[in-house]
Amino acid sequence: MQVMGGPDPGQDKNEARQVAEAADMDAFVWLLAYHRPQLPLLFKLLIGINVAVFLAMLPFGAGLIEANSDVHMAWGANFGAAIAGGQYWRLLTAAFLHFGLLHLVFNMMALYSLGALTERLFGRWPFLVLYLGAAITGSLASVYFKPDGAISAGASGAIFGLGGALAAFWLRNGRVVPLSVLRGQWINLALFIGFSVFMGVTATGIDNAAHAGGFFGGAVLGLLLTTPLHQAGTAGPARLGLGLATIALILLTMLPLLPEPAYRYPAEKPAADAIVEVLREDARLGGVARKLDQERTSLSEEVFRQRLETDLLLPWRNAARSLNDLTARPESRQAERLEALRAYVNLRVRLYEHYVAGLRGDRARLREAEAVASQLKPAADAVRRSLETR
Repeated sequence: MQVMGGPDPGQDKNEARQVAEAADMDAFVWLLAYHRPQLPLLFKLLIGINVAVFLAMLPFGAGLIEANSDVHMAWGANFGAAIAGGQYWRLLTAAFLHFGLLHLVFNMMALYSLGALTERLFGRWPFLVLYLGAAITGSLASVYFKPDGAISAGASGAIFGLGGALAAFWLRNGRVVPLSVLRGQWINLALFIGFSVFMGVTATGIDNAAHAGGFFGGAVLGLLLTTPLHQAGTAGPARLGLGLATIALILLTMLPLLPEPAYRYPAEKPAADAIVEVLREDARLGGVARKLDQERTSLSEEVFRQRLETDLLLPWRNAARSLNDLTARPESRQAERLEALRAYVNLRVRLYEHYVAGLRGDRARLREAEAVASQLKPAADAVRRSLETR
């Protein structure tokens, strides 16, 4: 005997919800067709530009998988020292550069996913203002929070801005945008955020501060450029002008507030490069000195003196000369670094000059060498302090 059960209340609720969602979707599609008839196009053009720039950089050594910081800097990557040096265009050009194929592909997938709906809801020109504005605010945030950080690039700040703009649109039009539409976009955005945060932690040049700045910029501009979906037309010239004015205001407000980096690019780049080279030479010569000390018992005094002169004294003199003509703004940390490193290098030169002279027979110079050696540790500590990020 078979007993037939009654209707399942849970199934009825699911069916009712599906019917309601289908009705909401039909109404949403009708509103788009009637009030937003212009099909999205610019997001595809932006994808094409990003891909074209990536391919154009490859013959110059940008790297298909690995990034080349020199090439990316030449093409307009974002860098705190360069912004401080007046190269403000990098705040925008960095959004069209990518560090390898994986970085490009994932960003373009996210732009394809979020760009179509965002452009359809806001319209072409408001969408472009949103995208470029978010790219700029993302770059500003990157420089603000990491003035001495590595170079950064990528469209992710602008794409986060599209997420912020969609959130702003929903706040203004929540009753006419179906949850099913938003749910899919939020899932895509959540996946993009998760991957971007992971890449920001593990990869060079990808900055989560830019992601947050882009989202904020997109949300602010989205609130300004959103128009009611139940009314025909998107933001007109007046609102577009307001959006552009807002971007300009953000730039004028934030640029004077950006922390001063250790040096300014490109004017003070030679000094920065020289400091790096001298620090590398210090590490190399430290190994040479240790090896020579181990070999000392097997060498005659004359050979040991010659090795001191050629392997240590001459390289340290060259290092001192490389720092002589370098300048930096007196108030900059670069000036502090140069002063500390010069003092340290000059002590090294004096130390080996005294040793060489002492081994030639001037024993008083050996005592002077001991006095100089006692000053090396404080001088090295001063160099380390000057190199600390502040």
